[in-house]
Amino acid sequence: EVPALIALVNLAFWFRRRYYASATV
Repeated sequence: EVPALIALVNLAFWFRRRYYASATV
């Protein structure tokens, strides 16, 4: 469960950064 949680957080962080990058540009 731990690896899955880390992967989920990592994915969320990446997607969040991508969204912010798109919104900024």
